[in-house]
Amino acid sequence: MNWQTASSQDALIAAVTTAIESLRLERRKRYQKHPHPTGKRFSQEELTDYAYPSYKNLLLGRTRRLPDRDTLMSIAHYLECSLEESNHLLHAARYALETPMIRERKLLTIAFIDLSYSPALHQMRDVEDLADLLMTLRNRFERVIAEAGGRVVNHVATTLVAAWGTRKTREDDPESAVRTVWLLKSLLKSFSDEHDALFDLRAGIHTGMALLESAGANDTLHLTGESVNIASRLQEAVAAGVLVSPSTYRHIRMQVQAAPFTSATGDLPSVQGYLLTDLKPASTRSRPASQQPESPLVAGRGAELALMQHALNEVIVESTPAMLLVEGEAGIGKSRLVAEFLEWTRWMPEAVTYYTARASAYGTHMTNSMFCEMFVYRFRLMDQDSEATMLRKFERGFIDAIGNTQEAYTEAHLLCYFLGYSSDEAIAGPYARDPTRLHERVLQSLEVYFRGIALQTPVLMLLEDLHWSDHSSVQMLRRLMGRLMDVPILAVISTRPSPQHAADWSGMSGNVQRIRLMALDPQDSHALIAGLFPPGTSIEPELEQFVVQRAEGNPLFIQELMHMLGEQQAIQHRAGGWHLNISKAPEQIPTTLMSILQARMADLQAGELVVLQVASVVGRIFWDSSIEAILSDLPDHHDGEINVASALEGLRQRMLIVLPKESVYRDQREYVFFHAMMRDAAYLTILKRDRRLYHQGAARWLADALRRGVYSQEYSSILAGHYEAAEMTAEAIHWYGQAVRYAQMRNAHTVARELLEHMLALALRQEQPQSLIHDLEMQLAACLKLLAHAG
Repeated sequence: MNWQTASSQDALIAAVTTAIESLRLERRKRYQKHPHPTGKRFSQEELTDYAYPSYKNLLLGRTRRLPDRDTLMSIAHYLECSLEESNHLLHAARYALETPMIRERKLLTIAFIDLSYSPALHQMRDVEDLADLLMTLRNRFERVIAEAGGRVVNHVATTLVAAWGTRKTREDDPESAVRTVWLLKSLLKSFSDEHDALFDLRAGIHTGMALLESAGANDTLHLTGESVNIASRLQEAVAAGVLVSPSTYRHIRMQVQAAPFTSATGDLPSVQGYLLTDLKPASTRSRPASQQPESPLVAGRGAELALMQHALNEVIVESTPAMLLVEGEAGIGKSRLVAEFLEWTRWMPEAVTYYTARASAYGTHMTNSMFCEMFVYRFRLMDQDSEATMLRKFERGFIDAIGNTQEAYTEAHLLCYFLGYSSDEAIAGPYARDPTRLHERVLQSLEVYFRGIALQTPVLMLLEDLHWSDHSSVQMLRRLMGRLMDVPILAVISTRPSPQHAADWSGMSGNVQRIRLMALDPQDSHALIAGLFPPGTSIEPELEQFVVQRAEGNPLFIQELMHMLGEQQAIQHRAGGWHLNISKAPEQIPTTLMSILQARMADLQAGELVVLQVASVVGRIFWDSSIEAILSDLPDHHDGEINVASALEGLRQRMLIVLPKESVYRDQREYVFFHAMMRDAAYLTILKRDRRLYHQGAARWLADALRRGVYSQEYSSILAGHYEAAEMTAEAIHWYGQAVRYAQMRNAHTVARELLEHMLALALRQEQPQSLIHDLEMQLAACLKLLAHAG
């Protein structure tokens, strides 16, 4: 090295040491009054011990070697540098700068693990030997943590900070963290015996949302947020052992034995948690094989499922409400994720009271349709029930919630009338003729009911396909959740992304989280395909690749393409596993989800196709009696007699429709299209002439049910829609008018406005009498005036 090169090297070293010392001194000054949470002192000696062993030599000029880039990043990590500060150090050494930091909120399980050892160890061992011993122990711990899916994100002195879920959140992250720390405790005992030294650990573990920042080729991580502080306080509160937060305990309570713990910390807030005493075998966590869910697991949705589980646990622990908006395009797996979450809740040790509802394309103008459906299933309202029977069921429901009091009867009567299951105005008292007061009063009834239920068990609402829901249901739910801010209730709402529904929930107070489902990556797509076969089945890569390349990460496309290939015997078994017989596959593979759904219908028998088409006219949910009634009106329309029961069974076996475990209607079998898009695809295959006839039959069937009191007047808009599709305009306008009056009597003026706008457009398009058009214009003007007055 010549003198010019040496001079240049000395200048770089001087610039680097100046930059390091400037940052170190700033950190030291920052923590003079209030100690660093992990006890860092930011001294030259500590930096030498934990980041760069040659740092003192560099300062004293004993070495003229510039620290390499990795070493500088270790120093930056020790100094807890921001991206800008890290790049300042790198720039001083003329190294490549760090990439911009990625920031994301993630559900993590964070463990603060502190090692302790006997003070006599200092006297028994040389300081360098002790440092080497601690380094050996720390390296072992890091390996064990990494093998268990965790990652050490920080270490200082004798404290390690590890996190699970930094790369991909998993349902079992809390259990993995707890079992790993418990294993470290056992390893520490063996290590103590091996080195004739007394070591112990104390650890605090918490599961919660944290801000994760990562940057650079080394993927340096920084964790911030209240979850980090909670884990740190738990570790500091316990003298020895493993202390978990209530949030973590909720996830692992079936796998551990633990005792409640409350710290006595003087003037500081007490720390509460559970002190572990033992772990149960991991096998106790699994369900019996006979009770496993039939559908494949939700491939690629582990992080989202874990967020939902954590949200419910937080609701239970904190006794506060929360709302989860599960957003995603059609076929992306919203319903599958919600179903898997519901299945998970059934294995919780605590009881949870469920309320389920699913909006449909026909329900857009049905007033308060989501609440109607929730109480149909909760109170077991049957189609043959008289109004008196329905009223008694509402009374029993409220008695179960708040006890056998006069209040229970009053609130039950109001809700029963409001939802349209009783036409007796007397039970609504003075509110029956005042829609605004009735609406406000029913909100109070709903609040009383759900508060009563929540005093007994947490409440879980599962509301699917809210993009089709009526405006009145959305606004009622929004206002109800605002009145239940101290109640353990979780509302899980699935919807397709839209600006309108984003606006519906904007500004909501309380805990509202969005879960956006994206397309599966190739690895998760392969996992979904594997889940469609029995466990342990071998699948040849050619078959998997054929499907994955065409599906582009859409789970429904993957499943339907696999079904289509199977039905055409293009998937065959031979020695070595399942493979693709390309000669059996269609020459033209459908490229869209809708086309592949329709392609699956091409091979149906004539009777099966007709039944599926008629069912699509009824809706996503339909009944065997509805199909039989519609087809009986068309005896000469189809060749030969159709055996509806046989056709439905054939469709069920092809997994085009499913048969729920029970129906809310007596003596009827209820069926559901496997997916909403399956119903849409079947509907699009109906010829225009047949479509009119099927809707006409559906209108007669529903009108008869309304006359018999089987359905309430909330179904008027659906009946009107059938008449409109059947091109029976006068009947359609009549029933739309009934729906308008029903909505106005429930203070649902936005729904009424939408109906009136639709009626006016229909009347103009079909050249109805001018007097009718004028009357509709007057009604619409009055409705708009009411809405303007309301705000």
